[in-house]
Amino acid sequence: NRLIYQFKTLSDGGQVDATVAAAYLAELTTLRSFFYWQLVDMYGNVPYDNDFANANPAPSQTPRATVFANVVSDLETNVPLLTKNVDGTTYGRMNYWAGKFLLAKLYLNSKVYSGTEQLDKVIAACDEIINSGKYNLESNYFANFNVNNSGSKEFIFAIPYDKIFFTGFEMGAASLHYTSQFTYNLTFQPWNGYCSLEKFYNSYDATDLRRGDAGTLTGPATKRGNFIAGYQYLASGGIATDDGADGTDPDGKKLNLGNIGDIINGQPAPQINELGPQAWRQSGVRIGKWEFEMGGTTEMSNDYSVFRYADVLLMKAEALWRKSQSATDANALALVNQIRTRAGLNNMTSLDGKLSFDLTGPVVAGGELFNERGREMFAEHSRRQDLIRFGLWAQVNKWVLPHHNTTDVVTAKTDAYLTLYPIPKPKLAANPNLVQNSGY
Repeated sequence: NRLIYQFKTLSDGGQVDATVAAAYLAELTTLRSFFYWQLVDMYGNVPYDNDFANANPAPSQTPRATVFANVVSDLETNVPLLTKNVDGTTYGRMNYWAGKFLLAKLYLNSKVYSGTEQLDKVIAACDEIINSGKYNLESNYFANFNVNNSGSKEFIFAIPYDKIFFTGFEMGAASLHYTSQFTYNLTFQPWNGYCSLEKFYNSYDATDLRRGDAGTLTGPATKRGNFIAGYQYLASGGIATDDGADGTDPDGKKLNLGNIGDIINGQPAPQINELGPQAWRQSGVRIGKWEFEMGGTTEMSNDYSVFRYADVLLMKAEALWRKSQSATDANALALVNQIRTRAGLNNMTSLDGKLSFDLTGPVVAGGELFNERGREMFAEHSRRQDLIRFGLWAQVNKWVLPHHNTTDVVTAKTDAYLTLYPIPKPKLAANPNLVQNSGY
C-alpha cells in the first residue's frame, strides 16, 4: 500500500512517467492480491485496507466474501495491464500469466470463499494460459525440482532461491533423516522432520515415475522420486545406519536381515508407528522431490514453484468435471492424462475412485481426480485447499495407527471450524477490533 501510494503521488506530481508508474502499480496491486488471497484462504474474515494515506491503525475485519470480491475486482482491473513477457525480466515477478493463474485459483475456490461457483471463469483463465503457448509440461517431471531449475517451462511464478543470495528454502534440513548427512555429504545434520503418510505413499502406482524406488540391501535407489525411502547409502559406499538412537527404538538396533519386511533400521520407512511420544525416528518416507546438492548446506538453490503449469491443466480439468458432473468427461480426462502420461502411467478412464487416504473405502465422485492432484502437486502447498474444496477435510483427519504392536484409534479433531486458522494472540492483543475465528 505504501509503494502504491508513493508511485501514485510521484506520477500525479509529474516526477515519474505515468506509463512507467502504471506498470508498477498494476504489478504491486496484483502482488497485494496474492497476499490477500492467502489471508482470506487461511483466516476467512480479515481486515481489508487498500488506502495507505488514510490507513486505520486498528481495522476491523471485513467479511470473507467481500474481501474475495475486492481482490477479484482488483485483479480483473490490473492483470490486463501487466506485461505478457516471459523472460528473465519477469522471472519471480507477477506478469500477466501469473495474474491469470491467481484469478483461476481464486475462481476455483470461490464457492469456499463466497458460496458461489465460477467454473466458466476458471476455464477461461486456464485456457488463456494454455493457448498462449508460453508454458508446457517438462518432459522430465523432476526438471521442475532440480538444483538448477530456473529454466523450467512450467514455472509461471517461482521464488528464485539461492543458497547465498536469497536464502530460506531448507527442505533438506527439514525433512531428511539424520544419516542422510552422509548420503549427500551435507555440511550439517538434517533435522529428521517432514515425512509422508504411509497411505498416501502407497497410493502411487509402483510404476509411477514420480514415486521413485527405495534403496535395498543390494544397493541404493536407482530412480529418483518424490520420496526418500528404504535403505540409504553412504556417499563413500555401504549402508548408512543410525546406531545412536535409544535401544528400544529399531534405529538403535543392529540390522535384522531376517526381517527385511519390518521397519528398516535407520532408514526412512513408510510405516509410522505413532505420532508421539515414542515415534521411531526413521518412520515415514521423506520428501525427496527437490534435488539435494552434494556437499550442500541448510540453504538450497532450487527455485520453488508457486504457480506451475501442471496445476493449470488440473484446475481446468476439475472445473470441467464440476461443470459436467461426469466422471468420464472426455476433455477433463484428456488434461489429467497429459500429466499421467509424463508420469509413465496408463490413461485414466474415470475421474471417480477410492481416496488415497481411504483405499479400502467406497468409490467417491472425483476421487481419482483428487488423488491425481495430490500425487502431482505433492508438497506444493495445495493439499489443504483441495481437501476443503472437495469436502474431504473431516475425513482425512481421522487416523488409525499401529501403536506398540497393537491398534489404537487416534482421532484428530474434525470440526468444521478447523478449516480456518486461529488469529494469533499477539495480533488480537494489538488490535482490539479483531474477533477470533469461531471455535478457538
